[in-house]
Amino acid sequence: MKCCFMSLMLFMFLLSGIVNAEAQQIPLNNISRNISYIEEEQINIEKNNLQEKFANCGSRAKPIKIAGFVNYPPFGWVEIQTDQMGNEISNKNVGIGYALFDKIAQELGISVQNKGYSTYMQAQRAVRWGQSDVLLETYYDNDPYASLDIVFPAYLSNPFVIVSLKGTLPEIKDFSELAGKKGVVRREEMIWPLLQSTFPKTIKIEEVSGARNAFRKLIKKEVDFMITSLYAAEAEMRRFKIVDIMDVSQTVFRSPNIFMGFSQIGVCGKIHKSYFEKRIKELTSDKDFMRRLIMDHIISWEQRFKDEPSLLTEEGLALEDETAISIQEENDYEDKKSNSSEKVDPESVIQQEMEKMKVSVLDPIVYEKFLKEDLDNQD
Repeated sequence: MKCCFMSLMLFMFLLSGIVNAEAQQIPLNNISRNISYIEEEQINIEKNNLQEKFANCGSRAKPIKIAGFVNYPPFGWVEIQTDQMGNEISNKNVGIGYALFDKIAQELGISVQNKGYSTYMQAQRAVRWGQSDVLLETYYDNDPYASLDIVFPAYLSNPFVIVSLKGTLPEIKDFSELAGKKGVVRREEMIWPLLQSTFPKTIKIEEVSGARNAFRKLIKKEVDFMITSLYAAEAEMRRFKIVDIMDVSQTVFRSPNIFMGFSQIGVCGKIHKSYFEKRIKELTSDKDFMRRLIMDHIISWEQRFKDEPSLLTEEGLALEDETAISIQEENDYEDKKSNSSEKVDPESVIQQEMEKMKVSVLDPIVYEKFLKEDLDNQD
């Protein structure tokens, strides 16, 4: 009997231990479930907040509106689609600035509506008045009152050099060496307002609109030199097939930084600016990515005009030496090759063009030096 009683007591003790153990586990499971519920609720709140933000700027109903340039390759230009009657149906920004913006926008999953403007002032005015949310290209010191919320850091610096007809000028290292000369600048580059206050008064400068007008003046010897972006010069000289008749200085005279800027009107800057700053800093630190971005858009601009004649032929212009004849013959030969029916691998063409670009304007080492120094300025 005593034995049975002891066994019963042992059984009750063990049973109470199990019950106690289970009772102790219940609060832990409840806590775990509560934590999981809180985390899930927080995630849902963040998703809802993000959706609400995108609803105000970045949704299909309210896409983020960007303003870019029409005529400043490789930084920005506009592809225009027309109907059979020649009426514009739509336009789309293309270029370094747009490619970088679009890459980040796709990461965020936001919708973009883009519009090209023929002048910087038009694009700036659209952003200032809230008609567009983002200006793709702006110089920080160009207009401190432009009502822009600048995205830092700059995504590129724009090295300005001197371009002249081959053999007409020595290597220029200072503007003072151009005393008595006449030069030209492109109005859309917005470089003259940055130089005018400190530029020597003994040098005459003419402003024109468009790369064609500027290069025509050089070829016709109406001016002695052009002050222009190294990257823009490369893109336009290749487009016009006049690379071999131009000299480009190895001295960079000014290298203003190019930024994006959100409009201070509206909510887009408040919603998206911090992410864009984070990604631009990361992307610009990848020098190979940025070099490829620059080269791809220079080549893309050239390829759009690969079947067109050179500027010399198109305008009926001529140089006074025999060099022009050999250059034109070489260009004609290249045109015939490009029009052949032989299949070409697009990536192979890009690689070849990238290599050609390095030597077409400057010595390869010098050109790579420019690229490295300009991109390293972003650090």
